[in-house]
Amino acid sequence: MPLPDRQIAIEELLAHQQQLIDELNGVVTEQRLEMDSLILKVSRLENRLSGLAQSTALASDDLPHEKPPHY
Repeated sequence: MPLPDRQIAIEELLAHQQQLIDELNGVVTEQRLEMDSLILKVSRLENRLSGLAQSTALASDDLPHEKPPHY
């Protein structure tokens, strides 16, 4: 293969790899945004669950600690 043909082949390969890198970067960026959103949602759910657990614990302190009737 003459040098100019080889150089063209390398440049074409480089262009395709650059396009692939750009596409992958876009995917990674989208995934990061989705992860940030999911992390925020999980944090909010944890806070709600913690609040419910605290309110349930306060309410259960007033109840006698007995086994349910089905035991």
